[in-house]
Amino acid sequence: MEEYLSLQQGPLIPDVACHVFSFLQTHEKQAVALVCRFWRNIVYLPSLWKNVQVILPLEASEELFLGLRKRKITRVTVLRSTNDELSNMFTIVPNITHISLGGCPKLTEKFLQRQFCISLSNLKSLTIEDCETITSIGFKELIVHLRNLEVLDLTWCENLNDECLRYVSHSCPKLRVLSLRGCDWVSYTGVNHGINSIVVKLIANHLPDLQYLDVKDCPCNITNNGMLGIVQGLCHLKSLILSSHPELTNVGIKHITNNLKSLTSLDLMDCCRVTNSGVALIAKEMPQLVQLNLSYCYKVSNQGAIDIGKNLKELRQLTLEQTKITDKGFVYVCHHLPNLQSLAVGGCPITDKGLVEGSKALSNLEELDL
Repeated sequence: MEEYLSLQQGPLIPDVACHVFSFLQTHEKQAVALVCRFWRNIVYLPSLWKNVQVILPLEASEELFLGLRKRKITRVTVLRSTNDELSNMFTIVPNITHISLGGCPKLTEKFLQRQFCISLSNLKSLTIEDCETITSIGFKELIVHLRNLEVLDLTWCENLNDECLRYVSHSCPKLRVLSLRGCDWVSYTGVNHGINSIVVKLIANHLPDLQYLDVKDCPCNITNNGMLGIVQGLCHLKSLILSSHPELTNVGIKHITNNLKSLTSLDLMDCCRVTNSGVALIAKEMPQLVQLNLSYCYKVSNQGAIDIGKNLKELRQLTLEQTKITDKGFVYVCHHLPNLQSLAVGGCPITDKGLVEGSKALSNLEELDL
C-alpha cells in the first residue's frame, strides 16, 4: 500500500480508501477509477475484484485487457467476440478461470480447441450456452483438456450428442455443477429410463461428487426408474432441477427422499403427476430444503401446503404457482413459515381476504408473486 502514498490526494489514506471502496458495486468502482490516478490505483487493487465477472463489449480493446490483467480478473463473459479478439485477451490476461461463451457465432471450433489446450487448461467454469459453432466432435476434443473444470453449462447446445456426456464423465473428475437444460440431444441412452443406462452410469460413477444437476426442458422424460439411477449414483446432490418431466410420479419422489439427504433445492415444476402424497414425502423426509418449486403441479392442494408448513421450517423460497392451493393453504404456509423470503402463488384460487390474512405473518418476505 506504501507505493500509493506519494500519490495521495484528499483525506483518504490508502488503507481507508481500500476499505471504503470495498463496499462499492462494480459499476461504482469503475466510476471511482475515473476520478484521479490515486483513486484508480487503489480501486484497481486485485482484492477489490475477486469473483467479479466481466462482460466483454462488442469491440474489446487491448487497453481493456490490460485493465483486466492489472486487477487480476479471471472471470469473463463473451457474447459476440471474434477469434482475434479472444486470442488477444488470452495472450494479455493469463489464467482465465471462468468463461461464458453465449452464442458467439464468430468463434470457430478449431480456434476454441487450440485455446482450450494452450490457454485454458486451468479453467474451472465453462458455459457454452447456445453455441451453434461447437459440434460433438469439437466438444470431445476440447473437454479432455479441462481436468480442473468444476462447472459446465451446456444449456441449449443443440449440436452435441450423448457421447459427449461420456467424455465429460471421464475428463472432468472435479465437476460439481452440470446443466443440460434444453439439450434436445439428451436421449434415452443419456439421461432417461434412462438414467441407469451405460452413459449415465458413467456419469454417476465418475462424478460422484456432483452437487448441482439441471435437466429442465430436456425432451426425454425422466421416469421413476430413471430417477432411481440418478439418486443412487449422485447421492451428494444439493440442487436438482427436474422441471417438465410428466412421467415422474410419487414413486420417483420417494427415490429422491430416500437417497438425497443433502438436497437443499428441489425444482419439480410441471411434474404434473406429483400429488399431495408426494409433497408429504418431501416435507417429512427433507426438512433441510431451502428452495422448493411445485409450480404447475396441478394435483397439489391445501393438504400439500399444510404438510410443507408443518415440516419445512428452513424454506426461504417456495413456488406454488398454478396449483389448487386456496386461502386455507396459503394462510397456513404464511403463519408457519415466517422466514420465507420469496413466495409465488400466481394462478392459485386465493382471495384478497386470504392474501391480507396470510401476508401479515411474512415479516421477512422480499418477493411475493401473485
